[in-house]
Amino acid sequence: MKISDGLMRDDAVRRIVDLCMTANDLKTAQILFRAIHAGWIRETIQRDHPTLVS
Repeated sequence: MKISDGLMRDDAVRRIVDLCMTANDLKTAQILFRAIHAGWIRETIQRDHPTLVS
């Protein structure tokens, strides 16, 4: 969470969310998803993991 470039940070968090979803750790993935600010990254996650936001 200390990466200064917002988009780089959001992309890194997106990759961690992908790993959490692969590991079936929905609770952690939801927490991390809420930390993402870039709208297009949030939309990508919602498209890739629809169960995350339901």
